[in-house]
Amino acid sequence: MCGPSSCSTTIRVFNDNADNGDLAINPIEPLPLCPGEDVIIEYTDECSGPPPKWTWYSSIDGVNYAPIPGAGMINTIMYSNRLWQTTWFMVEATNGVCLPKPEVLKVDVKDPLTIVNFTAIPDPCIENYVVLTVDFTPTPNPGGGQPGCGYTIEWYKDGNLIHTSSSLTSPVSYTYLQTGSVAGVYCAIVKDDCCNQAVKTWPIILNPSCVPAIDGPCYVCDKTTNTL
Repeated sequence: MCGPSSCSTTIRVFNDNADNGDLAINPIEPLPLCPGEDVIIEYTDECSGPPPKWTWYSSIDGVNYAPIPGAGMINTIMYSNRLWQTTWFMVEATNGVCLPKPEVLKVDVKDPLTIVNFTAIPDPCIENYVVLTVDFTPTPNPGGGQPGCGYTIEWYKDGNLIHTSSSLTSPVSYTYLQTGSVAGVYCAIVKDDCCNQAVKTWPIILNPSCVPAIDGPCYVCDKTTNTL
C-alpha cells in the first residue's frame, strides 16, 4: 500500500594516482629569469582534501625543502621575493587518506654576469695589431634560445670605443689593427642583451716598444749653443 521506496548511500574513493593540483607561473614569463626578478606562482587545486588544504615549500637545490613562512594552507597564489639563484617551489597536498603528493616547479635564474679573464696580446713590435680576448660566465647564454638574447661586447682603447661584437658564447676575441703603434690602455664591457647587466674588465696597459728621450745638460744658458 505504501508503494516503492528507495534509499541510497555514498562511497568516497581516494585515488593514489589522482593529480592533486598543478603549479604554474602566472602570468607566464620566459625562463631563465634575470637575477633579481620575481614571479607569481599559482597553484590550481585538483583533488586535495577534504577539506582542501596544502603546504608551500621552497628549495635552492631541489633536494632540501623548507616551508615558506606565512604562506598559509589555502593560499593559491605565491608572490616570490626577488630571486638571485635558481629556486624550486613545491606544494604538498593530501587526497583524503592517501599519502601527501608534491607538485614541483623549477624557476631557472641566470647566474650573475662575471668576467673570468681578459687579455691583450700585441704583435712583437707593438706596432700593427693587438688581439683582445674576454672570457665571461654564464656561457653559453641560458637565454640564448630567446630571440635577441645574447651578449654585446664593447672594446675600448684609451677610453674610446673601437669596436662592438655580439656573441652567445664565451670567450670572444677581436683583433685591433693600427699602423704605427697599438700602445695604449685597453678594456672591454660585456652586456647581457636581455638583462640589465653589464660588467667591465680590468684595464691592460701596453707600453710602446721604445720611447724617445733627449740626452743633454740639465740647464742651457741663454744664447748658448749646446749639443743634445
